Amino acid sequence: MTKPTKPTKLTRLTVPEIEDTLQELGGWTLEGDTLSWSRMCGSFSEAFALTTQVALLAERRDHHPDIALNYNRLTLRLTTHDAGGITKRDLEFARALGAVVGPVVSR
Repeated sequence: MTKPTKPTKLTRLTVPEIEDTLQELGGWTLEGDTLSWSRMCGSFSEAFALTTQVALLAERRDHHPDIALNYNRLTLRLTTHDAGGITKRDLEFARALGAVVGPVVSR
């Protein structure tokens, strides 16, 4: 399996550009220069399994979110450090995550 190529120039997106896309992603929020996503799971084991799915996606896409696992809550934060904020790469990762784990269900 080949990894996606990294763009040579990462351009930081504007707040309106980010907000337009966030409406279609569901579950992601804008917090300063990061995108944040959180999910409550039924147990620690379920949250750990979800963390593993995120890690595998991150490796395939060569774009790694900050991950916090607190018992049964998984929280992700995305930003492109090289660009100093959110880029299309972050939004693409968020969209890909939704395809892997499905919609956010509050518990």
